[in-house]
Amino acid sequence: MSAGPVDTAFTGHRFLYPGEDFSRRLGSSDWYALRAIGTASEAPASTAFSAYELRLSTSRDRFATVQTVVRLDFTLDNTPNIIWAGDLDRDGRLDLYLQLPGGGYSRRYALFLSSPAHSPALVVEAASFHVADC
Repeated sequence: MSAGPVDTAFTGHRFLYPGEDFSRRLGSSDWYALRAIGTASEAPASTAFSAYELRLSTSRDRFATVQTVVRLDFTLDNTPNIIWAGDLDRDGRLDLYLQLPGGGYSRRYALFLSSPAHSPALVVEAASFHVADC
C-alpha cells in the first residue's frame, strides 16, 4: 500500500433488513451492492434473525459476481452494521469494515479487504477484534 487519500463510498452505521439492498459507487464507474437475506421472527422482547446473509455483488469486468460475506443468527438488539465501505488498500475494488454480533452482548469488528481475495471472491476477512458491551 502507498500513502495518500482513501476513496470512501460510505461511512456511518447501517443495518440491512432481510430483502434490503444498499448500493454505492466506488470511484467514477464501479458500482457495488450489498443485499441482506434471511428470516425475521418474533422472539421474547426482540426480533430474531436466522439464516441471515450479507451478500456483496458487482458487475465489474463485465461479469456479475456475488459473494456471501457473512452468515449469522442474531437478535435485533445486536445487529450487524456496515461501518465503512471504500478502497482502503487502493486496488480500485471495494473494501468493507463491518460491526458484527460477537455472541451475547459482545460485538466483533471485521475488516474485509479485496487485495488478498482470489477470484471469484470479492473480499476476504483480513482482521477482526471483539468488544464486550456492558
